[in-house]
Amino acid sequence: MSKITRTNLVTLLAVLVLLAAFSGIVGAQELSDGEYVGYVPGDHGDIVIEVKVNFNEITGVEILNNLKTTEYPHEQAREFFVNFPSAVIRNQGTEGIDVISGATGSHEDYTKAVNMALSIAKGNYDENTYYGVSRDYEHGHYLVKAVIEGEEIKSVEIVTAKNPEEEALVGDKVEGEYPYEEAVETFDKWPSQVVEKQSVDVDVVSGATHTDHGLNGALAQCLTQAGLNPDDYK
Repeated sequence: MSKITRTNLVTLLAVLVLLAAFSGIVGAQELSDGEYVGYVPGDHGDIVIEVKVNFNEITGVEILNNLKTTEYPHEQAREFFVNFPSAVIRNQGTEGIDVISGATGSHEDYTKAVNMALSIAKGNYDENTYYGVSRDYEHGHYLVKAVIEGEEIKSVEIVTAKNPEEEALVGDKVEGEYPYEEAVETFDKWPSQVVEKQSVDVDVVSGATHTDHGLNGALAQCLTQAGLNPDDYK
């Protein structure tokens, strides 16, 4: 058996170090760039969190709903709401984020939502249901739920706020309750027309351009997360 010289040993160690470094780089490249939405239903307002990934790192986290503002009665939940996004960015995930006493429920829901978004970013999401958001900080965010199988949009639903005065999502537009008929008609007919036309460019009725634009934009994000190109659905 030949002896291992000092030079050969140093060379071998150097190769092992390079292999370990390369493995670390490959492991770090598990997140695809983009914006991903995690969703968890809730009795007092659904949890909607968007996670932004750039250059394979989590660079942004925003809790779009349900908001814990200064008017929210539980201080611990308010504190966790404020600190959770930066904790996810700092930890590059939900592992290691401490639970604050009095905010256990928030910790569980936020973690589920972020993990859902990250599973889509990692390409190991095994569901066919996606959520897309079109931001509107003045009138309420549009949230769309889409079931996508292969390249086909199977069903679409507009997810609205349970308590519009307390949530950031747009409220439902119901005939007899909402004053603008065009928006009411759009909310009623848009989902079925999307499925029928297989399109992200649905214009239900003249006069509801803002609503159409918001819903179509949210649907486009659903398609993008499903690995599809929204431009192919115009």
